[in-house]
Formats: sequence, structure tokens, C-alpha cells
Amino acid sequence: MIKINQLRGCVFVVLCGALSTIGCAPRGALFKPVAGISDNKEKGVIYFYRPSKFLSKLVPIPVEADNQTFAIRNGNYEPAIVSPGKYAISIESGAWVAHAVLQRLTDITNKKSKLNSSKIIEVLPGSSNYIRLEPLFGGIKADPIAYQEAKEELEECNLND
Repeated sequence: MIKINQLRGCVFVVLCGALSTIGCAPRGALFKPVAGISDNKEKGVIYFYRPSKFLSKLVPIPVEADNQTFAIRNGNYEPAIVSPGKYAISIESGAWVAHAVLQRLTDITNKKSKLNSSKIIEVLPGSSNYIRLEPLFGGIKADPIAYQEAKEELEECNLND
């Protein structure tokens, strides 16, 4: 009788553990580069990605990128197809949460204060660029990353859905 009760207890613990993680797993396809971008003479791509970490796991990071808006969940990535040019990535504080903003430099020439705290990236025709998003206590961090550094983290990321 004791063994049956122990078995039931073990099954209950394992079942509860499995059910408690169902909503936390990243969804979508594993990282796959945008097809045909390297041959494109009019566009480039910026991959916004968020490595899977425990900190702020349930809170998505909002991103505004060249008239596109999306929220990157833990362990996910999102490609933004953009025109070639120089872009500034900055962090803005919103009413509830900070968010990353990507703007062409020509669009922010009158906003020098925002430009001073921005990181600049240049998108060339057919190029792929990578921005790692990381939650911090009280904000977020957005850093342009070289492919060699981003590759291992991206292989574990899923397409944002």
C-alpha cells in the first residue's frame, strides 16, 4: 500500500512540474535566416533576438523598428526587413515598460538628445544585422552584435509568433 501511495505522489509531482512549464516554452520555428536577403539590392535585415534567460522571463520586450512593431518574448527572435542606411537603436521609457526603438538617422536629425544615447548601426543592401535584447532591472539593454557572437544564441531562439 505504501508503494502505491509513493508512486501516486511521484506521478503527481512530475505531472505538476510538466504542466507548470507549458506556457513558458518558446514557440515558433528555430532560427532560420531570411531567404534571399543576401541577393537583395534594396533591403537588409535586422534580427532582434532575446536569449532565453530567467530574468523577466514572462515579460516581452516591445520593439519599434522602421514602422514595424512587435514584442520579443524570452528565447525568441524577429527579423525586420529594412531599407539600407544608418539606424539608431535607443531605449525609451514608456508608461508601463521600456521599449527598444530603431529609427533611420534621417528621421531623427531634429532629436539630438535621443541620438546622443543611441547606438548606430549601418544596414547595407543584402546584409544581416543582429541586435541582442536583454531585460535589466528597471529597463532593457539593446546591443548590436556581430554574427559570430550572435550565432550560438540565435540557434537556440524560436521565431516570434
